[in-house]
Amino acid sequence: MENKLILKKPIMIDGEEAKEISYDFESLIGENLEEAFKEAIKSGHIISANYELDPVIGAMMFAEASNNAYMDVQRFGLADYSKAASLGREYFFKKLSDEESEKENALILSKPILVKGEEIKEINYDFDNLSGNSIEKVFNEATRSKYVVSSSYELDPIIGARMFAESANMEYIDIKRLSLADYAKAASCARDFFMQGLVGDQEENS
Repeated sequence: MENKLILKKPIMIDGEEAKEISYDFESLIGENLEEAFKEAIKSGHIISANYELDPVIGAMMFAEASNNAYMDVQRFGLADYSKAASLGREYFFKKLSDEESEKENALILSKPILVKGEEIKEINYDFDNLSGNSIEKVFNEATRSKYVVSSSYELDPIIGARMFAESANMEYIDIKRLSLADYAKAASCARDFFMQGLVGDQEENS
């Protein structure tokens, strides 16, 4: 069934009155999220720590999912804009809570991808094999791609996805081709690893 947002206040888009907006989050990939972050940061928006709850990121992803310019979504009435943002939020939380993707040190892909002619259905990763040099490498590569870290790097999904690529010994260009859901889960794996390290008990030297 096609997903549609019924607008409480129709608006004009490309010279036509829009009363409903079709959208499909399943058509999006990781690169769409990265571009949304770049656009938000460039505009001066400060992204909240949990980006899944950020209404601007949610609305931007709705714009991508509906194949509309974000400036058109910005013209939605407040109720319609809030609904669009909540659809993005609901998508992230639904996919991140999907237990079928859970396997120790392996990400089960909801949409397999081709890497060097081989179909990849799951990606093995190991953050414990990485070192501080890995973070420096990731930051340098992110900077070269004109990406600026939005908040604490441990919570930043773009940095997280890049760290996931390192932990899986894969190129980031392949990771950002993952479906949006799989990309978000990859980033979440990194976030969980970092946060566990930050709050975990530290042994004291006697």
